[in-house]
Amino acid sequence: MRFGPPARAIAITGFMGTGKTSVGARVAEHLGLECVDTDELVERNAALSISEIFARHGEAHFRELETAALEEALGSPGRVVSTGGGILLRKENLELLRAAGPILCLEATPETILQRTSSDDTRPLLAGTDVAPSQAIARLLAKRASLYAQADYHVDTTTLTQDQAAERIVALLAEDPRACYFTCRGSERGRVRDTRERGPAGRAGSAMSSRRGRSASRGGEQR
Repeated sequence: MRFGPPARAIAITGFMGTGKTSVGARVAEHLGLECVDTDELVERNAALSISEIFARHGEAHFRELETAALEEALGSPGRVVSTGGGILLRKENLELLRAAGPILCLEATPETILQRTSSDDTRPLLAGTDVAPSQAIARLLAKRASLYAQADYHVDTTTLTQDQAAERIVALLAEDPRACYFTCRGSERGRVRDTRERGPAGRAGSAMSSRRGRSASRGGEQR
């Protein structure tokens, strides 16, 4: 565990296909924070998709735009920032993230990553290679392993739903003094919701009885 000033943001990074965007959104919802995705910022600011940026201007130009997007994302406090998979390739990005707060890295097995990304043809680092996607994934994972190792926490999403991964992240953050303001506020919001659902203390039984007279259906999401 790292000790330092209170966090201004919570960063979620990791390889493509590990669930950064979707899990980050769920963490933000749980904690009552805004979620910002650096890839989405890059595309919005450039008015081009990431694959178009790679094709027209190359990876080096994309990395410049990515750093600018990260600075923008961290410009306002109280955010969950989901990053691109290669953002830690630049040392300055790691320093920006580390200064902002806890860094969480999502992981998954190469087979799971391949399964999750196989139908997505917008990933230039997989499309622009002369080897099979499985080989490209293995090479990139090996190349970036030492970078991802510098994150404060690691969560393997291979067998987790998005909600389960988010819950695990929130539990980790609850033990990090830097994130106390965010997690304590999230816990308080959860207690308020629970109180509203159960009714005042001592009346949970009657609240449950009234609910038994109603029927409801709920859907779940799993990735």
